[in-house]
Amino acid sequence: WQFSTHFGTINTGSVPWEDAMCITDLENNGVYDVVIGCAGGNEMIYALDGQTGARKWAYGDSTTTNDGDVESVNANYDFNGDGIKDIIASLSGTTTGGRHAIVCLNATNGAVIFYTTQTQPFTDDAIGTESGCAIGVSNNGTPYGVNGFTTNGGFAWSYGAPGAIWSLKEFPDINNDGGKDILGLCGFSGSIVAITGNAGAQIWATTLGSSNNGKIQILDDADNNGFADFSLSAPQVAYRIDSKTMNVIWSKHFGSC
Repeated sequence: WQFSTHFGTINTGSVPWEDAMCITDLENNGVYDVVIGCAGGNEMIYALDGQTGARKWAYGDSTTTNDGDVESVNANYDFNGDGIKDIIASLSGTTTGGRHAIVCLNATNGAVIFYTTQTQPFTDDAIGTESGCAIGVSNNGTPYGVNGFTTNGGFAWSYGAPGAIWSLKEFPDINNDGGKDILGLCGFSGSIVAITGNAGAQIWATTLGSSNNGKIQILDDADNNGFADFSLSAPQVAYRIDSKTMNVIWSKHFGSC
């Protein structure tokens, strides 16, 4: 099957952001569905039937073209207690317009569970966490940060980041306190930060040098020290890094292949 986001000259767009698509079971019926977030003239979120591609629901205003890109969608946690993992999405904007928000949507029908506007004009990656959710924010330049929220969308904490947050991932316990933590990759600066999931307190920070983009992927524990590894990419290089020690287990420079 295929699904088109083109519904006329005013409502058409693409899915350019790497984390703006997730695969999840929207009805707990054993069938994995697809959720996409669009950019361009079509700044909607669509939930699609995994077997047929039929639209289950849509979120957004189909009559506007300047609401800001949907930069990420994911389904990690159940926020309304119905047993189905709901959708957390990053709704970005421009300096003078757009939504500037993190939103939680009911996975079965797209209804808003909570909608929390950010004071910063731009939003980056967003994730659900066991404590609520978190989103990267920026001001078209410094300061950059990560904002954390409770399970009902209430503000909980803020972390000052060294760069724009291109990728956020909830991660198994890094500081051995029994709770899940958060890894963030900062574009352009190549910085990586580990912060606590419940308070946004820094566990460690390091840099791999100049970077433009990339996504964090959680891996197994290759060095057998009891803590999961992760992989990330930057221009012409990939890394495998230990989450506890920050040690680079290996790196691969593709430009030399």
